[in-house]
Amino acid sequence: MSSTHLFGAAKAVSYTILFIAAVAVLFRGVVNTLWGSGSELGLLGAVGAAALGVLGLAWFAMVLVKDVAKHFIIEKDETIHD
Repeated sequence: MSSTHLFGAAKAVSYTILFIAAVAVLFRGVVNTLWGSGSELGLLGAVGAAALGVLGLAWFAMVLVKDVAKHFIIEKDETIHD
């Protein structure tokens, strides 16, 4: 593996940790707080926040995967050595 591949792997690990932290903040900090309020508006807000949060996290994951994938593109003249 070249240094570019190692850097890409390191980015993938750090992005995974960042993504898990974002999921935790979304559900523990936002959705759980709204759901725990017990009011009708809070319950509706929790469902809406969860739905929009999942869409936002899907977009975020797409951006992160595209960024990591740039490090694993093999050029025509590049060879892979074990």
